Amino acid sequence: YYTRDEMVDMIAYAKARGVTMIPFTSPHLDTKSFPDIFSGFALGDRLLQDCPEFWQATDRKISLLCDLYKDAPYIHLGAMAGEAAHFGANDTQRAFMAKHGIRDSNEYYIWLTERMRSSVRKHGKTCLIWEGVRPCDSNIPLSKDVIICAYSMHYYLPTEAMRDEYSLINCSWLPLYSVQAQNNLSPRADTIYSWDIGRFQHRLPDSPAYQLPPDAPILKGAQLCIWEETYESVMPDLRLRAAAFSERTWNPDAGKTFEHLEVRRIATDSLLRRMVYPLQLHTLGEDEAGDPQFADSVTVACRSTLPGSIRYDLADDWNSFPSPRSPRYT
Repeated sequence: YYTRDEMVDMIAYAKARGVTMIPFTSPHLDTKSFPDIFSGFALGDRLLQDCPEFWQATDRKISLLCDLYKDAPYIHLGAMAGEAAHFGANDTQRAFMAKHGIRDSNEYYIWLTERMRSSVRKHGKTCLIWEGVRPCDSNIPLSKDVIICAYSMHYYLPTEAMRDEYSLINCSWLPLYSVQAQNNLSPRADTIYSWDIGRFQHRLPDSPAYQLPPDAPILKGAQLCIWEETYESVMPDLRLRAAAFSERTWNPDAGKTFEHLEVRRIATDSLLRRMVYPLQLHTLGEDEAGDPQFADSVTVACRSTLPGSIRYDLADDWNSFPSPRSPRYT
């Protein structure tokens, strides 16, 4: 977990580079992230959702997040669809549902969303939620000021959202998801360039595609999604895909071809590479398999593509990193 000071630095670092970080939260006891707020709860035989002290603490948590992420217009409410799907499995939960007029898991998801949304709106932010709701089948209304991130086209179809006038962010599995663990799913840049912001489709074979007018007012944007990846695998892939995604999302009338995009991307990618990978390492003495280990000794030569000094650390601890006081490489 990051400290508050570390998050302040990270948010400022992103802002200086034109990136707005958006916080994610959910209705849970965040005792690790917010120990001062959520520690010491005595629920007894009460459900967490039926505990006024929990919602008061949740409001304080959202207030802290809104203060920390001042420039973010949104808060993403997540990790609720899976919980809602299993709610109502015991007598205590069923009694809670009856008390609040909740008929099923869909209405429970909407009830949770509305409970969180009231706090988020009080602090001047807008809620982003995942697609796993069907407001058209609920007696509990879902406010129109939430934005639904549509990814599955299973729970609530884009055509239904357009009919019901709910705003959408296109997070379609195809071609916007990269999940190496699931059959090496990582659509190519030219596939993304042939897509438009109004097209929604799941990755499963024979899944239907849904097409909305790309200029439909309910379409607020699109989102590349990456699961279960490391920095080392994400960055090379993202550099290729993000350029195509950005142009198709925010400059769809450019009237260019993918081949024209590649000419421009290659020119700028050489500059981006210097920023993303400023340090070049050359080693002599590593194992032949290429693993970062050696039996006796290894020679390492360093070169930076950016101006400045290279500092290094020879500690045995993986959690030890170079600092401005570390030895200077010459």
